[in-house]
Amino acid sequence: MAATEKKPPSKRKSAKPAKADKPNGAEADASKVAITPAVVNAAYLDKAAHLRTVQERIDAGKALRVTCPRDSQAGFSSPADRPDPIDLLIASSVGRIEQLVPIRYGRMMASPFAFFRGGAAIMAADLSRTPCTGIGVQSCGDAHLANFGAFTTPERRIMFDINDFDETFSAPWEWDLKRPAASFAIASAHNGHKAADCRAAAASAAREYGSRMRELAEMKVLDAWYSFIDWEDLIEGARSAHRHPLGGRIGTKNFRRCGRSVGEAAPGRQRLAIPERI
Repeated sequence: MAATEKKPPSKRKSAKPAKADKPNGAEADASKVAITPAVVNAAYLDKAAHLRTVQERIDAGKALRVTCPRDSQAGFSSPADRPDPIDLLIASSVGRIEQLVPIRYGRMMASPFAFFRGGAAIMAADLSRTPCTGIGVQSCGDAHLANFGAFTTPERRIMFDINDFDETFSAPWEWDLKRPAASFAIASAHNGHKAADCRAAAASAAREYGSRMRELAEMKVLDAWYSFIDWEDLIEGARSAHRHPLGGRIGTKNFRRCGRSVGEAAPGRQRLAIPERI
């Protein structure tokens, strides 16, 4: 690190030395962090993303942990100036057919998950105050578990993917991971399962996302672009998990636990009913 330049002496004899000349503990820590831009601004970041090697992309991602540590994503503290969720909900209803707005609110009152599903704007407002790596995407905007399903492509294939883009907008990629993970936890809780099962459901969704990203990172650009999840393969994988509980990634304990928590209600509890549209 370059030596700190000394400031010229003040013309006033009574002037006190600037505090910056003797940094305190917090400032000293900040000075250490100041070294990190040399890592983040590495040469490979000047390349277009599709021209970077796999290792360069891995290094670029790890470098972002300096400015956005992974443990900074562990929780959320509601700020004192947090907007009123009801005000946000009312604002999100502007432009909708006025006669249908009360029906929408009524459906949202059916369960915590129904409210969560209809309150994408509320979560977006909260997520806007959370740490992010600064990598933006054209996000789904409402990637909860009920917005994933099967549909037919022009090639007459049935694929499994996000099937609702009504709320799509440019946002950090982290938002499209946190919303589905939260939806798994809320749906599991509604079905009366233990807190540990709710956490397992959310954690399993996040882990599978990471696993898929690692697979895509090793593919060529066009192979990753055209990659999709075949519906029949997905069904067969789920059947294999039940027949061979210890075989294959899809048959891991966390996957089974996640599926039981979200898809089945605990004894004495009504199974989560999801309306077609909110």
